[in-house]
Amino acid sequence: MYWCKATLVLALFLSGCSLKQNIDANKIQIYDNIDVNSTLYSDTLEAFYMLDESKNKEALNKFYELYKITKDSAYLKEALKIAFVNRDEKLEEFIKEANKSIKNDFDIYRMEIGYYIYSSQIDEAKQLAKTLLAKEGQNSINHSILGTIYLLDNKPKMALKELKIAYDLDPNEENVLKLADILDNKLDRQNDAIKYLENWIKENECSKPVCFALLNLYSSAGELNLMVELYEKLYNEFKEVKFLQRALEILVYKKDLLAAKILLEKYEFNDMALAEIYAELGEYQNAYNMATKIYNITKNPDYIAKMAIYKYEQYGKEISKFELAIVIKLFEDTMKLTNNPVYLNYYGYLLIDHEIDIKKGLELVKKAYEIDPNSPFIIDSVAWGYYKLGDCKEAKIWMDKVKDDIKFMNTNEALEHKIKIDKCLIKGKK
Repeated sequence: MYWCKATLVLALFLSGCSLKQNIDANKIQIYDNIDVNSTLYSDTLEAFYMLDESKNKEALNKFYELYKITKDSAYLKEALKIAFVNRDEKLEEFIKEANKSIKNDFDIYRMEIGYYIYSSQIDEAKQLAKTLLAKEGQNSINHSILGTIYLLDNKPKMALKELKIAYDLDPNEENVLKLADILDNKLDRQNDAIKYLENWIKENECSKPVCFALLNLYSSAGELNLMVELYEKLYNEFKEVKFLQRALEILVYKKDLLAAKILLEKYEFNDMALAEIYAELGEYQNAYNMATKIYNITKNPDYIAKMAIYKYEQYGKEISKFELAIVIKLFEDTMKLTNNPVYLNYYGYLLIDHEIDIKKGLELVKKAYEIDPNSPFIIDSVAWGYYKLGDCKEAKIWMDKVKDDIKFMNTNEALEHKIKIDKCLIKGKK
């Protein structure tokens, strides 16, 4: 309901929700010879319904009208709270009237402090906050208010003192976030801010605002491992897979593939990534099994090709005829369904290098080149196809297309191909 939502907007200054429960509309009263008993209850409800419908101005006027009729301060206080939350032009007027008719109401004090802050009257706000503390005693909200005022007055050390007291009195989420913020952003005490947040999480588990604040501090401090741990904690608390994805991104960025594998195996949230990581780690049988699982679920032909690649990489050039036949069968099945240049090139190169069907292999890698003419791997495959056919001149022309790609040309395979093609050209034959 609005009367609770409104106070959440500026909860720092309001200690409770509406005084609805204090408005006794059933009392029989006569004001100016008007029997209000028959209308007061319905008018009160109407005012609250206006709030529910976000008719704030109308509700404010209705409550103030009821106050004028009944002289019941609860109505004035309700009008004042609406004016405070919405920064209505009548706020100052209502505060003055409330000070006359409502004595020692701490909510009124807090709203008046808020009004002074709105009006940039920091000294007045500070003095009234001190008065409030003296009258109400030790109160977390009041210390937090005074701390906020000191912060606005550019006195961060005094603000920290008050915010620490507020936190000791009530170690809630809002107070720990304020403490961490002032320690990090105003006093350059990042480590202390981290400790407060870490200790709060140990006592209370992860809340999103606190854990996100701690993640930002870890990121700033370069604590990537702690970020991974915290994202995992967030997942365990809220069961949102995006937190595991963020943890995985960090591990991949760090190139900590073993930790990434453990995370993926533990939570089983991204089989595709796990298959790739198995392959990167050289666990090709696991990669093959995972690709098979994914294909059976998705029927995506790309995973037939991945199965072929993982099967071949498991054995390399020493692959048996039986296993090679399985690889070829898998590639043949997927070539009918995909034009992915990576798979075209891989299969084509395999046919060329093992001299199974050099002409078909060359057709496949040239088809891959049409799709991706900038890949040095594909260009190298075309050159190797011509070399295997004994056309050394054409092989040299293609190999020269990547001669300036230093990184690629320093690979063992590229160096081997270049040397053999150059020798072939000199001899005039393969």
